[in-house]
Amino acid sequence: VGKAAATLESVKGEFKKRVDEFNAAVKKMEAQGGSQVEDIRKKHKKEMADHVTESNAKYNEMLKERMNEEDKLHDEIERLKKELAAASAKAMKDAESEIAKRVKNAKVEAEEAKIAELEKLRKKHDMLNMSLEEDSKRKTKSIQEELDAARAK
Repeated sequence: VGKAAATLESVKGEFKKRVDEFNAAVKKMEAQGGSQVEDIRKKHKKEMADHVTESNAKYNEMLKERMNEEDKLHDEIERLKKELAAASAKAMKDAESEIAKRVKNAKVEAEEAKIAELEKLRKKHDMLNMSLEEDSKRKTKSIQEELDAARAK
């Protein structure tokens, strides 16, 4: 695009130079008179038309190149948007999976803690129950001995 613009500017400069040369030649010919001036005018008119056609073709080519580049950039932007959306969706899915995993682990840990606490309470209950049974047996034995001693008297 930059190259085409530089070429266009160069052609414009050449054109201006030729127009100036033509105008100088016309003045010189008019001074000399005759049909040569008319021939030069026709030649100049054709050169102008050719130059305009050539310049338009170059401009159109430059514009086409620019539009193609813009289309490529637009396509690249769309591709990057799709990549970003896919990466975002994957990251969200991964995060949700990680959260679900952590919640599950936390529940398992809470259940294990409850089971350990219940096991401690069961052991404490068993020890208290054993202690009560031993006390009951001692008291029963003591009462039985007192009862037997009282009967023996």
